[in-house]
Amino acid sequence: MNQFKHFFIVGGQRCGTTFLYNAMETHSSICMNKPVNPEPKYFIKNQKKLAYLYYVNKFFKHRKNEEILGEKSTSYLEFPSSGKFIFENFKDPKIIIALRNPVDRAISNYFFSKKNGLENRSIEEVFLENKPIPKIKIKTSVSPFIYIKRGEYIKYIKDYIRPFNKEQIGIFLYENFTTSKVEIQKIFSFLELNQSNEIQLNKKINYTKKDSTIDESIIEKLHHHYRPFNKKLEDFLQIDLSKWEN
Repeated sequence: MNQFKHFFIVGGQRCGTTFLYNAMETHSSICMNKPVNPEPKYFIKNQKKLAYLYYVNKFFKHRKNEEILGEKSTSYLEFPSSGKFIFENFKDPKIIIALRNPVDRAISNYFFSKKNGLENRSIEEVFLENKPIPKIKIKTSVSPFIYIKRGEYIKYIKDYIRPFNKEQIGIFLYENFTTSKVEIQKIFSFLELNQSNEIQLNKKINYTKKDSTIDESIIEKLHHHYRPFNKKLEDFLQIDLSKWEN
């Protein structure tokens, strides 16, 4: 029997999830998983039987008197089976999905892979020339190179949230929660918590510097690619994504 309330920040990658992790950690009622990096990603491989106490003691042994345990594992969104397992094994779990303008997300993802030594192609070779992906020796939970596909959010979200009730799913936009404390308070409200006054919006968290001279044709190509996916997402979630056109 679960002893705590749980929520999971499941993605997407490069959509401000580390920012959210730190914001959630400011609340006195929330205990976030440790360490933040590497992420637990526990329910990608462990889906046979929930070893609840092992899970809690492995990632939340630092807990004190917090009533809610939060895990951030951004690879979960690409594994619908992890969502199904969470739904079936936790009592009323909450799922948080962060979304970002997919054009910005794709470019950020590229520079993140570049920064971490995984990517050796130029940005033009990736987005304009479709040069084959490089070979890497390290093992990763998901491909670090699916920059474009990963922003086709509707493909992931429809499958992931299928088992859950509407009240269990929170969709939040990077462009909103990184610039407004009111938006962060909405996430606390989603978790049925009161407000926190410790949030700082001026900190750059998990920031990756981007080249300011990105070819405009890359931006235009990505905008054109994502428009139909964004429209489907708007219709499915009934939210306004028009700001992503700017």
